[in-house]
Amino acid sequence: MPRRRSNLGRRTRGAEAVRRVIANQTEEERASANERNRQRMAQIRAQETAERRAARLEDTRLRARRSRSAASGRLRSQQNERDRLRVAARRQREAADQRQTRLRAQQSRDYNRLAFRMETDCNPMELSSMSGFEENAELNGFEGTDMKDMRLEAEAVVNDVLFAVNTMFVSKTLRCADDVAYINVETRERNRYCLELTEAGLKIVGYAFDEVDDHLQSPYHETVYSLLDTLSPAYREAFGNALLQRLEALKRDGQS
Repeated sequence: MPRRRSNLGRRTRGAEAVRRVIANQTEEERASANERNRQRMAQIRAQETAERRAARLEDTRLRARRSRSAASGRLRSQQNERDRLRVAARRQREAADQRQTRLRAQQSRDYNRLAFRMETDCNPMELSSMSGFEENAELNGFEGTDMKDMRLEAEAVVNDVLFAVNTMFVSKTLRCADDVAYINVETRERNRYCLELTEAGLKIVGYAFDEVDDHLQSPYHETVYSLLDTLSPAYREAFGNALLQRLEALKRDGQS
């Protein structure tokens, strides 16, 4: 196999020729060549820098576009979640209001049935308690036959719901007449009211015992049950529990 010839001598001779050319150049020629080389390298570096700058700007634009798109997506997602929660909360409130309305209607119907049963099933013990009430009225200086109708109505109202409030009594300070009576009541939340009872119903006339504020505008309620139902959650609970107990007792009596 023939031996490969090396080109080392050729390269050496080429390098030697370049050195001789450089050695023979004048100072001006070498300076001119150096300047041309410097300009060429500066142009190459400037071209590379511009390309890199353009690439960097393009990359920055792409990242900014992706960031804006991601932020917009997050904002849309958050807004959709808020809308969903708001709709769910509104539906929950509407459902709670509907349940409360149905419960109140059921309680009203149950109470009407209960009141009817209690009136038709009045026993001698209840009659004796009514006799005791008339005797107490005489002791307090009121004749049973001379007592005003609205005061009698007020006493009946007090007896109906006294179990579900802290205290309740007919006012002895404010004047009672044939067409008006005043009732003081303190709910289980310790809120005090003065109620006016007339043929139109009951309404709040003051926020303290025996207080009548002529400038207070409050609606009439047909029954004391609806009035206290709006004022005292504790009354609603106590009344509902008593109603259930009474209905269960009536059910047991009917089965026996």
